[in-house]
Amino acid sequence: MIRNPDKAMFSIIKPSAHKISSFIKSQINKPFTYDEVGISRDGPLQANHPLSKHYKLINRQFNIGEGEKSFELAKKAFIKWGMFDLEWVNVKSSTPMIENSLVGIVSHVMGVWSVNVCKIIYLVDEDGPIVRFGMGYGTLPGHAICGEERLSVAFCRETGSVSFEIFSFSTESQLIAKISSFHLRNLQDRFAKDSAQRMRYFAHL
Repeated sequence: MIRNPDKAMFSIIKPSAHKISSFIKSQINKPFTYDEVGISRDGPLQANHPLSKHYKLINRQFNIGEGEKSFELAKKAFIKWGMFDLEWVNVKSSTPMIENSLVGIVSHVMGVWSVNVCKIIYLVDEDGPIVRFGMGYGTLPGHAICGEERLSVAFCRETGSVSFEIFSFSTESQLIAKISSFHLRNLQDRFAKDSAQRMRYFAHL
């Protein structure tokens, strides 16, 4: 097992809840691993934004339902980390979705378990023609990549459509990540699709 507070945690066996919690706690006083903290709040950013010189920008929007009821169901699931309720990646549903909360993302891919840690920077709670709820979090040293991601659910009052949105900017932060950067990008795409599908399920309960 590789368990260094300045690197993501990797293991070929499933780490215990105690080890996961201890690793997450080791990140409490760690700084963000990038300088542009909070910029995702203003996203999505144009493809030619200056950030694109150093980061890969991702902007995805998926329709997951129709009507205010679907939005409320999606929002309820979002607060409980439903977008991470997947077979290969998860976050403890008891993790509070509040500013400065540490988020331990546990994944199991190609026989390897990993724990990557982020910190919530801000919450999104907008009312108007577009009702939107979400949050933005950034990477700490205990993460295999470097950058920020904003996840949200939105309801358009005019059309009635409900969507799940992902905006992020990121780059590889560790040697193991640089070596397998193509694989990591595929995982980001896989998460976007799987997460949207899961939120679509919750929006129709």
